[in-house]
Amino acid sequence: MSQVFVEEGRDGILSIDASNALSQMNISVALHKIQKTWKEMSLYIINTNRSPSRFFICGGDQIFSQEGTTQGDPLAMPWYSVNTSFIIQSVRTSTPGIKQVWLADDSAGGGQIVQLHD
Repeated sequence: MSQVFVEEGRDGILSIDASNALSQMNISVALHKIQKTWKEMSLYIINTNRSPSRFFICGGDQIFSQEGTTQGDPLAMPWYSVNTSFIIQSVRTSTPGIKQVWLADDSAGGGQIVQLHD
């Protein structure tokens, strides 16, 4: 982003950090998208995420997680990346003058103030 900021016509940088983004992912939408975009792994991801995850609490109680990815799932980050590619492409299409950098749930964009505001 430091290189983007010094380029001609760049007025500022907008930095975004989504909190607990992997936990906030809508499972129903994500499972639907994965069937279309990553067919080779969609069956595994659907089988491991279609039912709520059970978390056990001392005393025998349980909590059911119905959103987000399961911590420890080796495909959690790749699956999250595939699903965020839709928002990345949408932002690129709607604001072509903004140069973007994405890493997991962090992103930054550099451009003119008007474009960053929009």
